[in-house]
Amino acid sequence: MYGIHVMLFPIALTLLVVLHIVQVRSRGVVRPIGDPYVPDAGQSTSTGASQ
Repeated sequence: MYGIHVMLFPIALTLLVVLHIVQVRSRGVVRPIGDPYVPDAGQSTSTGASQ
């Protein structure tokens, strides 16, 4: 009786985690999947203090 629930819970949890990771990656919280990293040439590496 409990066997199917024991099997479905890890499957559902894994599905939710994968769905969450795909949504976070596609919405730009981090770089989207497949988006090559191109550093911005206009930014400097200084701390932002004017000299």
